[in-house]
Amino acid sequence: MQGIREEKCNGSRKAPKLAEIPNFDAKLVLSSVESGRFTERCQRKKVVFQQGDPADAVFYVQSGRIELSVESEQGKQGVVGLLTVGDFLGEGCLWGQPLHMGCPVPDTALLGRT
Repeated sequence: MQGIREEKCNGSRKAPKLAEIPNFDAKLVLSSVESGRFTERCQRKKVVFQQGDPADAVFYVQSGRIELSVESEQGKQGVVGLLTVGDFLGEGCLWGQPLHMGCPVPDTALLGRT
């Protein structure tokens, strides 16, 4: 993206101001024609992926809410987060995390998968 960063006189670049960064448009990204991207309506309490499954996709909550839980080695479960519209899950795969660290369970949700 040209014009997002300003060149300083010493050759380094200054980070953009928040107002200069374009808004993320999930519908635009998910409607692109590349393979692997789709939108899925999740049923209540239907697990999206299990803790320990391969982390190979990023999900975006388009509507509804999702409860994110983890299970300890002793088998105890705990809710560690509540995701709502605009939140991402599974993003650990972007920096090399091989497995999902939690288990998302939707209340009801529309998820975009990339």
